[in-house]
Amino acid sequence: MYQLTFDDATYLGRKKSTRRQRLLQKMEHILPWDTFRDIVKPHYPKGKRGRPPIPLETMLRIYFMQQWFNLSDPAAEDAILDNVPMRVFAGLKPGYAPGEATIRNFRNWMEETGLAQQVLGVSSRHLRKHGVMLREGIIVDATIKKAPSLSKEEKYIPDAASSEESGP
Repeated sequence: MYQLTFDDATYLGRKKSTRRQRLLQKMEHILPWDTFRDIVKPHYPKGKRGRPPIPLETMLRIYFMQQWFNLSDPAAEDAILDNVPMRVFAGLKPGYAPGEATIRNFRNWMEETGLAQQVLGVSSRHLRKHGVMLREGIIVDATIKKAPSLSKEEKYIPDAASSEESGP
């Protein structure tokens, strides 16, 4: 983990917190992160060749946020870059997030090895024990694109009421 920046501390210290921020704070304290690390660590790459791997706990936290917020790999990368509470929860420095390929590779690896099922099972039991229930929601991700120009006929749409025939 890293030390909070002044901007992070200011953002996180606001009087009103978001639902996402409250959920992440609750999960920070409720979930057994040490247990998750113990399950996955024996199988996690040691980084003896090439670039050192991203810390295991960071990748686990990103994996969980993907589950909680129904995020695709690219959306997870964007969310971490855009959202201070998510970045702080993952333990990442400002302006940095693992790329979508790294997130995808970790998620695929967790699922292929069966570690995802183990970790999510422990998580579900632990949350139930603490009386917490997560329900699936949807975050809408909108993309703005320039629309093609309309012809004169398409620009004029007559009022539906005036174009209908009168009833009997």
